[in-house]
Amino acid sequence: MKDNDKSETALCETGAQASSIMRQVRLLTRFQPIVSIRKMDVVGFEGLSRGLAPDGDRLIAPDILFDSARESGCLLELDRLCRENTLRNFLEKIHAHDKRSLVFMNFEASLLDEGACGSGHLMGLVSELRLDPSNIVIEIVESKVRDITALKKFVRTYRDYGFIIALDDIGAGYSNLDRISLIKPDVLKIDREALKNIHLSYHKQEVFRSITNMARNIGAIVVAEGVETEEEVLQCLELGADLFQGYYFAKPGEADTVIRDGLLREKIIGIAARYKDKEVNKMRECRQRQGLYAGIIKKIVNGLSSSALIDCEDRLRDILRENRFVEALYIVDDRGFQITDTIIDSELFAKRHKLFQPAQKRDDQSMKEYIYPILNTGLNRYTTARYISLATGNICRTVAFVFRDRERNKYILCVDFKEDGNV
Repeated sequence: MKDNDKSETALCETGAQASSIMRQVRLLTRFQPIVSIRKMDVVGFEGLSRGLAPDGDRLIAPDILFDSARESGCLLELDRLCRENTLRNFLEKIHAHDKRSLVFMNFEASLLDEGACGSGHLMGLVSELRLDPSNIVIEIVESKVRDITALKKFVRTYRDYGFIIALDDIGAGYSNLDRISLIKPDVLKIDREALKNIHLSYHKQEVFRSITNMARNIGAIVVAEGVETEEEVLQCLELGADLFQGYYFAKPGEADTVIRDGLLREKIIGIAARYKDKEVNKMRECRQRQGLYAGIIKKIVNGLSSSALIDCEDRLRDILRENRFVEALYIVDDRGFQITDTIIDSELFAKRHKLFQPAQKRDDQSMKEYIYPILNTGLNRYTTARYISLATGNICRTVAFVFRDRERNKYILCVDFKEDGNV
């Protein structure tokens, strides 16, 4: 993760001046904690390198530092020096106190395109320091690598040594999710831009959820990187994030400082308590909502069962007008064919996008996720998860319920309930 602390002053030097900078610059190593809310503990630290300008007063931001090194032809030397400083500081000031702690460190992946793979430099350093490779997480930004063969070789080599492999900047503009199947990472670090104000964006939430679901299925850990607010932390935790890193918990600092940060411990305990409260309240609201849905369904079914089915569309319109939580209704026969039009709020119907079209009478609905289980397994009721309605484009939840008319014919009532967070 690249720190963007506004208190740092970056030097912007280019061209012929670059070599001079690289000869005079002094490297500093800062560490940022990576925390687990569920364990209520710090599980590791990311080592972040900064350049100290020759005058000793100004810090050189990492992008400028590495660009200068690239221009002066010493990128490999800088990358190795950063990793060496990170590991030595970690060993002396963090690992000495906690042998379980992990260190996350960046590898300048663009070097793989230049053949910088297989030298054994990193493994030699780790052996010299007598560190266990399983304590070290190598972070790779895969979008910087063109040579896929070299990338796969690098990952295979260091995984065989016992290192943990992380893919960084997942969800950033140029990240290629297809590389996940090639690299098979142990850790996925979701980029700040993918989770910024995530509590306010349903689409960001679903993207994040899809990544965490994929991670569970492939056995990877998800780090929400760059969290800055309590709302972001709580939302990412709810969506399945395993670990957290960001200014909300702590800015990068010297190792001696971050491992003794009492405020960090308080934040972890506090956010854990707030998350538990939020989840308990959500469960209560869910029960309340389920009771509301059940009452509405019962009322509709009682009305339909005691009246002629020919009049059912008028009855459905009455139900729609009487219940602000209901967005749409329709009835399906025992073969899965719709026997009514979709009864929907006229205002929603008028405003809908052309991508979203409500189903009509005689449409085959037998492949809908809430229809075929009832038709084929003997279920009498099915409730979906939240999803975007194909009728309106709004977030809804559908309840499908079996009922019989006065002649004992079997039908399925389908009710779309609004899922806007208002109970």
